Amino acid sequence: AGRILERLGVTLFPREPIRFFGEAVENVINMRGSNNEEAKPADFLQLMLKSHNEDLDKEVPSNIIKHGVSKKEIKANAVLFWAAGYDTTANTISLTAYNLALNQEAQDKVIQELDSVIEKRGRIDYEAVQEMPYLEMCINETLRLFPAAQRIDRVCKEDTEVKGLHIPAGIVVNVPVWAIHHDADIWPEPETFKPERFTKEEKESRDAYAFLPFGSGPRNCVGMRLAMLELKFVLAKALEKFRFVTCDKTVIPVRIKNTLANQIDGELWLKVESRASVI
Repeated sequence: AGRILERLGVTLFPREPIRFFGEAVENVINMRGSNNEEAKPADFLQLMLKSHNEDLDKEVPSNIIKHGVSKKEIKANAVLFWAAGYDTTANTISLTAYNLALNQEAQDKVIQELDSVIEKRGRIDYEAVQEMPYLEMCINETLRLFPAAQRIDRVCKEDTEVKGLHIPAGIVVNVPVWAIHHDADIWPEPETFKPERFTKEEKESRDAYAFLPFGSGPRNCVGMRLAMLELKFVLAKALEKFRFVTCDKTVIPVRIKNTLANQIDGELWLKVESRASVI
């Protein structure tokens, strides 16, 4: 079906953004080709480039075992990496700000932690945000309440039995992330924002699969570390000068679209107050 749509010139995505990001990836690939080996970072794109099989850039019969990836697959995955992390990360930033606005005591703890780190380091950088465990706890609690993927699907590769349940090979297994994250047996008062659920002791006392904001196992979210870095850095920079508060337009509780993601239904209105004016 994909090849038929491609030949007919039909696309499910807006052409101009895809063209823009496709050209951006192409430019980076060309730059990498002209760099010496020492100057090539060991990142996601470089790993794909090392797996490039030029034979796959041509038409390959379906019965041939394929090794590596084609140039088209490299570009498609790079664009997907870009696009998939943008909307979910932006929504999680907004939803964490919303939770902090509704829970001023938690916000006070984040600000106190932030100010302490800035006083010690002098600025917010990569190392600084690694020393903000309470901010990360607030982000994780937001991801529990509003997981970026409300459901995960996986195909069973071989006949398996789990606690007496037989799962045949080829069956699609649905992992209901939202339901797990709101299970009162795992998370008492599941609708309440409690960052303390993510202390070291609390995490060690729970099943490893009770919290699945980025999936789990070898096929978990490839952008997990980048997403967490972005979330912590953006929120830390904002809270360095401002605090989040509710206003007349704030809808409580926030509404989430029925899209299996954490997309906000309508608009999320908050007010920011300058911290300088309240000190």
